[in-house]
Amino acid sequence: MTPFLTTRPSFLQMSGMTLGSMVEADRRLRAHEVNVRRRKRFVRDAEVWRRYEDDFESSKGASAAPAVRSVQSEGQGGAEGAKGGS
Repeated sequence: MTPFLTTRPSFLQMSGMTLGSMVEADRRLRAHEVNVRRRKRFVRDAEVWRRYEDDFESSKGASAAPAVRSVQSEGQGGAEGAKGGS
């Protein structure tokens, strides 16, 4: 049996395995960073949207809200009446 056919991994094989694991770790780390950035952007956008909705609700005039509701109720009542009469 020659010394080159041993069952122990050679230095070149271990070097390749180490390099491969470093490349894989780097790929996973970059993917994790992208996910963290995406999650932070989603939370930030959700907070901006929530503030916009709160501001919109607080700035709505008292006279505009009932008018919108009455138009909606008339529209729904007319549609229900048409369905019921058929």
